[in-house]
Amino acid sequence: EKSVLEGGIRDRVAVIERGKEGGDKRLIAKGRQIWEGKLVVLVNEGSASASEIFAGAVKDYTRGQVVGVTTFGKGSVQQLEPLPNGGSLKITVANWYTPLGTSITDTGISPDVEAELAEGETLGTTDSQALRALELAR
Repeated sequence: EKSVLEGGIRDRVAVIERGKEGGDKRLIAKGRQIWEGKLVVLVNEGSASASEIFAGAVKDYTRGQVVGVTTFGKGSVQQLEPLPNGGSLKITVANWYTPLGTSITDTGISPDVEAELAEGETLGTTDSQALRALELAR
C-alpha cells in the first residue's frame, strides 16, 4: 500500500472516521483530479466540518498551503435519535481525523501560514487574510 503522503488527494484517504466503539473507517476521495496547479486554502475560526476535512487532507498530503487562523474544530459525526414525545436527541457517534491521524475535534486545523484579520477589518475579497492567500498563490 502506498504511503498517504505520496501523490495527490485523489484515490487516497480523505478523512478517518473513528467511532465510539473503536474501528476506523477510512473515507476515500474519488473522482478525477481537477486542479494540478498551486493550491492555497484559506481558513479561519468559522471554517468547520467539511472545510476542515479538506484543509486537513491538503495539509497531510502537502498538496498545498493552508493559510489563515486555526479552524473551529467541528470534527464530530452526529446522528438524530427520535424521542417518543416527537422531539429528538443529537448524539455524537464518531470523530474525524486527518489522513495522518490528527484529531480535528476541538483542536481544529492549524494553518501552515498564520494570517489574521487586522483590527476592525471584516471578511471580504480584499481583507488581509485573503490578500495573504492570493500572494502565496501567485
